[in-house]
Amino acid sequence: MQGERPRRPHLTLGIPHDDSRLHDRRLPDGAHRRRRPRGRPLHGRGRGLPDGEELRALEPFRDRLPPDLPRVVSIGRLDLTTEGLLLLTNDGELATRLLHPSSNKKKVYHVHLDRKISTSDLERICEGVELEDGMAFADSASIVADDPKQVGIEIHSGKNRILRRIFDHLNYNVVKLDRVYSAGLTKKGLGRGEYRMLNDKEVEMMKRGAYE
Repeated sequence: MQGERPRRPHLTLGIPHDDSRLHDRRLPDGAHRRRRPRGRPLHGRGRGLPDGEELRALEPFRDRLPPDLPRVVSIGRLDLTTEGLLLLTNDGELATRLLHPSSNKKKVYHVHLDRKISTSDLERICEGVELEDGMAFADSASIVADDPKQVGIEIHSGKNRILRRIFDHLNYNVVKLDRVYSAGLTKKGLGRGEYRMLNDKEVEMMKRGAYE
């Protein structure tokens, strides 16, 4: 950059006329990005979001978001067969705090199974089951709408595909998985693919960690 090799692994290119090069080729002005101002997080509801890829994860509903929205990252993830609440933010400090295991945020899921679940298996889910990466358990598990094929799960664990792995361990197939609550927020009033901006009270609640 400017004829010198950068010594830091991460740089923000903020001046359109910097002579920045990659493999001795000058980067075009369009490759320079300015830091964008922080704004309020928002959360939406979607399905089919690729696991762990922030920008690609937003593509299925990118056209539903404001065109002038700054670059955002997702808090948590929805795999290809999960739908429900997804929190997006352009506040890096808040994202780091919420993604850290110490944030201990509760998530609630509505799980649809291929067969009726037994009372003993509901108890096992809360007591814990031994998976390949250690014990896994839910805070609570109960039948929904008097239908033994539907289960409501409260869980704090952030392990990858944790619920699907728990039910698979117990020989159940998850037909549908819907995240309905996370970090003090619900998807109430939102249709599939819709979003809303968070209000100041909700943002402050998350920054203080004042949620279950």
